[in-house]
Amino acid sequence: MNSLQSCKDELASCQSELESAKAEIDKWNSAFKKESFVPARKSPEPEFVIDYIQTLRSSEKSLKEEVVIWLISFVFFTSFFLQLEIAQMKVKVLISSLYNVHTYSMMFVIFFTKRPL
Repeated sequence: MNSLQSCKDELASCQSELESAKAEIDKWNSAFKKESFVPARKSPEPEFVIDYIQTLRSSEKSLKEEVVIWLISFVFFTSFFLQLEIAQMKVKVLISSLYNVHTYSMMFVIFFTKRPL
């Protein structure tokens, strides 16, 4: 009699686990049906869901690679334009100093050429 009760308890436990598992499956099934990647009136087959997840992973990897390439390009061009600006500033300083030297030398020449001896 005791073993019969034990079997009934075991059966009740298994039925409870089965109902819990069915509820979990229904929850997942419902969640997948609400998603746009599942075609209308189709059940989300595991292979379809797995393929979709793999496609998403591949897309994510591709996007990450594009972002890295973009960042490298951005850093390169930022550095290039910064160096270009520095070079332009150096040229301006050089031109300014050459202009000043030329101006001072002209003043020197004018001063000494117009001065009576």
